[in-house]
Amino acid sequence: MSLVAEREAVIRQFLLGELADDRRTEVELSLLTDDEYFDEVILVEGDLIDELAFGGLSDEEKEKLHSHFLAPVERQEQLYIAKAIDQYVSERGVDRDWEEQVSEAGTLRRRISSLITNDWLGLKVAALLRAAPQTYSELCLQLSLDDVTINTSLEELKQVQLIQETDGLLCCSSDGLKVLADLEASTGVKLSP
Repeated sequence: MSLVAEREAVIRQFLLGELADDRRTEVELSLLTDDEYFDEVILVEGDLIDELAFGGLSDEEKEKLHSHFLAPVERQEQLYIAKAIDQYVSERGVDRDWEEQVSEAGTLRRRISSLITNDWLGLKVAALLRAAPQTYSELCLQLSLDDVTINTSLEELKQVQLIQETDGLLCCSSDGLKVLADLEASTGVKLSP
């Protein structure tokens, strides 16, 4: 299991109230001190809400979700919105199963997150790589940021397939090009490097 998948599994257990007290305390501390971890929790929350709305949870998980996670009113509102989206899609005759819908929603959330974290660094990187493929060193020089910040952003962008690396050159993937074009079309703003 990858580190990301392992972290998501722990977050899921946390949200369902399944963690032991000491591990729950660690997660709560991370939520307060680590912005990236907080963002991951928001993404997993959305995934759980989507799974509930689209019928993808077991009865036991539904019970845990209702008794632990959905207690705050804000989360109940998120569930209402997810159910409204499901109803809208159902009424339009789109024939996709819940796994496909949840997977697509999760992918979109992760892509958005990869673009906006670290003060929109992912979007800056994608725009730079759309203009011209670059080596890691060239990218670091242009961005003037520390290696850890750049590496984190690059790994997130690769994971959601918005950029790719071939023979030491980083470039915007076809999905990345489409996302940037869609953003420009919907906002009317030209994203320049």
